[in-house]
Amino acid sequence: MQPKPEVTIGIPAYNAGAFLERTIRSALDQTWSPTRVVVSVDHSDDNTAELALALASKWDLEVRVLPRRIGWVANSNAVLRAATSPYMMILPHDDLLLPTYVARCVAALQANREAVVACTDLSTFGQAEITVHPMELRGSQIERVEGMVRDCFAGVAYRGVIDRARLGHRLVPDIAVDDFAADTLWVARMCVAGEVLRVPEVLYRKLLHGKSAHSQWKGRSEREENQRWLAHTAEMESVIYGDAPALRHDPRIREAFRVRARRTGAARFEDATPIRGIANHFPMLAARIARWRRKLGLRVRSS
Repeated sequence: MQPKPEVTIGIPAYNAGAFLERTIRSALDQTWSPTRVVVSVDHSDDNTAELALALASKWDLEVRVLPRRIGWVANSNAVLRAATSPYMMILPHDDLLLPTYVARCVAALQANREAVVACTDLSTFGQAEITVHPMELRGSQIERVEGMVRDCFAGVAYRGVIDRARLGHRLVPDIAVDDFAADTLWVARMCVAGEVLRVPEVLYRKLLHGKSAHSQWKGRSEREENQRWLAHTAEMESVIYGDAPALRHDPRIREAFRVRARRTGAARFEDATPIRGIANHFPMLAARIARWRRKLGLRVRSS
């Protein structure tokens, strides 16, 4: 019998002292063997680095401590680059895997050589308890991309087990303003590369709390929310057409983007297009620059 392929579980961690130990434990408790666990600690304000290093001294895991803050997207890419195994996955620092998560996802990938990623259903705990059934993206490249653009707003497959040979060197896109929904942009890159599979079992637990990235994305006005999603549509267009330029000329994909742009806004954005989404980058970027200037103690010009 051929030896089973190794799976790398990469954990990008930041200010995770309150929950990192149980997340690592859930990765180490997988029934799939061999499993390699790599923790990349972004520069934190708490004891995350010390805790991770202490756990590494008694458990079988690797820890890399970054000297400066790079953010969750860049840290996700850091664990992607650390993988050398045929399969790998990203596990956010506050989530939990049930013991058979990796085994069930790898089995799905091995049964479908057209697939690039497999993920299971997801349930949340903490601030709310809901169950999420991720969308499968199957068929030809055009069919997968059309389904992603039209209907798939969730980034569940960001947490899936990836076939690295099919994904190639694609990383999480770093073009999103304030990193908003960059996980969904990465799922878009996945569906360009291959099929996105769903394992219909709840084997993944996502913690919802006030300091998570998703929580930070809330609390904006309706107009800001509309602008942000329209900008995200433009970002998705850039990612997909960058990976597969020929899709730019496909009428089904172009219509899917028009539908998505209309769906993201309220009534006043009914005539929106991805081009208008690009325009919405500018006020958001201006606000971001103003925040940077304040942090550096520079004077911000009033309008």
